[in-house]
Order: sequence, then C-alpha cells, then structure tokens
Amino acid sequence: MCKFDFISFPIMINHSKKFFFSNSRKYIKSEKPREKIILSAINNQTLNTPIGLIPSGSLDQSIYFNIFIALALLGIQSLQLQLTDINFTVFKKDSNTLTQDLSTYKVDSDIPKLMGMGMSFFPALVLCTIDPTKRSQIKIVEINDGEVNRTIIEVIIGFFLVVFYAISIGNLPANDNYIPKIISDSFGQNIKPHDILMNVFNCPLQKLDLKWVLQFPFDLLPDKFKNRLSLSVAGYRILNAFSQCDLKETTPQKVKDLQGVVAQIVKAGPDQNIHPLFRDNKIISKYGSINKSLTGLMHLHAKVEWLNNAVQTKLIYELPRPTPVDQKIFTLDLADFNKKPIDLTATSTQVIDDLVRDLSK
Repeated sequence: MCKFDFISFPIMINHSKKFFFSNSRKYIKSEKPREKIILSAINNQTLNTPIGLIPSGSLDQSIYFNIFIALALLGIQSLQLQLTDINFTVFKKDSNTLTQDLSTYKVDSDIPKLMGMGMSFFPALVLCTIDPTKRSQIKIVEINDGEVNRTIIEVIIGFFLVVFYAISIGNLPANDNYIPKIISDSFGQNIKPHDILMNVFNCPLQKLDLKWVLQFPFDLLPDKFKNRLSLSVAGYRILNAFSQCDLKETTPQKVKDLQGVVAQIVKAGPDQNIHPLFRDNKIISKYGSINKSLTGLMHLHAKVEWLNNAVQTKLIYELPRPTPVDQKIFTLDLADFNKKPIDLTATSTQVIDDLVRDLSK
C-alpha cells in the first residue's frame, strides 16, 4: 500500500524549465521545475479588497480558486494520506471518459472539469498531481449522475472553514453537532461545516496537513472572521486568562513571576509554539501541558470573585477544576514563544509572492 507523497508518487513532474503566467508575461526559472499551477487569474491582481462571505460580481472566483490550489499543493507535500484514503468519485456517465483519459489531466486546466464529472476538489487535485504513470492505482468510485454538485463556491467556503477551525479552534470538526455561532451567523443556520469539508476534501480530515493555513491570505477573509481570529487563536484562552487573573494575597512569588512571563507571551502575539496544531513537540517535553498547569494554578490562587466574572464574560468557559501543576511550568521562557509568529496580517499579494517562491524551489 503506497503513501501519497513525493517519494512514492512524485508530484508535479514536468520537464519545462519555466513557469509561465499568460497575462503578465512573467517567467520564473526553477532549479526543480514544477507544472504550471498558478493561473493567469492570479497575476496582475492586487486583491486588496476583502471578499464578501461568498465572492461574486466583479471579483473573479477563479482568483481565489487558484490561490487555494497552490496552498493545497504545498500541503500535499507532507500528507500522511494513502491513495485508498481518498474517494475519487465520478458520475456513472463520465466513468469511461475518466478512466480512458487518466494520464492526460493537468492541474492547471482540468480540476474544474473533474469537479463537473462528480469528483471533489481535493481528489481532483491529487489525481492531477500524481505521476501519470501511477494513476492506474487510483480506484474510481462511481456515483449516480447528478448526485452531487461540486462548485468553486463550495471550495472557497470550505477553505475559509478550514482556516477558521484550524487557527481559532485547533482542529477540524468531526461532525456537525456543534457549530460556532460566527459560522451559523455568517453562512446561515443550515450550514454544515463538516459536510462541506467532506464534500471538498473527501478523505479523512484528521490526516490533512494544515500547515498551509499559516500562509493563507488573511485579507481575503470577511472582517468578522478576521476580528474573531485576532481575538481567539487556539491555545491562548487559558494563557490570556491567567495573565489577567486577580491573584490571592497568599499567592507564592514564583506564581506571580510566572504570571508576568505569561503576560509577555500573550503580548508578543500568536506563536506557533503555543498553537496545538503547529507547536514543536520539544515544547511539551520541556514544559509539560502549559494549559493544564495554568488551569491548576488559577484554581489554587485566583480570587473566586474574579473567576466567576471571567466565566460570565466568557474569558474562560468554566471555573477551573483541580488540575496537577507540572513544576516545569515555572521555567517558562519567553524566548521559546516569539520565534515563529502566526501572521494574521498576511496579504494576498504577499501570499502570491510566497507561493511562487515556494512552488518554484
């Protein structure tokens, strides 16, 4: 059983020596050339205007679609998925055409075509990026004609959902039992984020590498999403609360000193080493569970009146429970949490430049 990665399935095999962007007449040379992946729609676009919840009108949807293709390609490089994890669906009426032409599909032109044949966005991207000589190993699953409607709009919404859940919550939804209010307020009460993500990716969501969200063009997000992300990055709620908590007069000096360090970490801004998806495993080894220890310390040393108010104002979800405090927490060092910032101000223009650089390596 083969893993889908660069070693067993070389991606973007192409012997062209240049990237070509048709509208901009811009060429980028590459030591390790890849197939053309960022289309002309991305070029000559400043993309300074944030899109609405669903892009339409004067803003070309293909711009965003192509940016997401490029971001997903970066993620593909370190996927732990196997081909058998991915559902390559196709309408019965298109099954013969698909299997006959498997080796011809290209990422720069055929993903929308494959979606029109019933395939989800991510499987279509995978199909187009696998070495054509390996594509016979893909298992095609026939579905009833018209059973699904794959759209670019759904892909765009899906990527917004991935970014929100990854940055703000720290994982993708396993079901639709709980939907954050900002999601239902923005996309309607009938929104089902898990279903949308499955329709877009059609594979086990927990196996997706989500590091690409760190390169997302945050200026393209609606204002309410940007505001929410700036206020609530996963891993920071307890740190933020501990940095503000009103400590009892009997609190040991080392706990007061720790509060000062935590306040500095919070003030420094979001860092990958705090975020549960992106932190270095060495951080856990060095300090243990930071959130659990800080929860235990708040239970022991925060004034009851302050804790009750913190719950009422939703600074914390619930009153902290008795939790073991790892003594390694008192060695917390600011230097470990200001080296890899999560930049929530990245613009689409910067992202395009970064994608061109990264995908031309």
